[in-house]
Amino acid sequence: MTTRKSFGLGKRSSHFFKSKSSDDLNESTESSAKSGGTGSGGSGDDNDDMTKSKQEQEEYDLANSEVEKILGTTKPKHLGEGLQSGLGYILRGAVGACGAVVLMPTVAGAEGHKEAGIIGGIAGASSGVVCGLVQGANVLGGGVITGVSQIVQGATATPNAVIAPSRGFWWNGATGKWEQVR
Repeated sequence: MTTRKSFGLGKRSSHFFKSKSSDDLNESTESSAKSGGTGSGGSGDDNDDMTKSKQEQEEYDLANSEVEKILGTTKPKHLGEGLQSGLGYILRGAVGACGAVVLMPTVAGAEGHKEAGIIGGIAGASSGVVCGLVQGANVLGGGVITGVSQIVQGATATPNAVIAPSRGFWWNGATGKWEQVR
């Protein structure tokens, strides 16, 4: 299994920097089968690996749900909410893109320098610049697309936001729908 340091992001975010290829998974499965499956006849390390793997998966799922809470979109009530939400997503995309453009060359250069000295650092930083620009463009593009989508949804919802309250409906922000008052 290949692991990378979390660069000060804390224990909970370190699993984002771990990757396990399908070859690594196949090798660990084969070695588990050769040693008796569940660690019988051994020191129990295979069982510990299974527990660690399950714990890592739970941490990964928890982190994904937290990210989804932060980045999840809601249907705006009217143009004002659409503008507020849309500009927020555009700003998040811009900040994320700046982070990718700055951090990727830095991290790749440091890793390259650690592995192969100054030449590795230069090569790592160069590849980091390219990767950073590509990732930055992806993050910025995603933020802009999501932001524009929120603004358009807010604009199309505005006429209903003007009429619905006079007809006995109220906006439920949790569900993103108009509901009738009884």
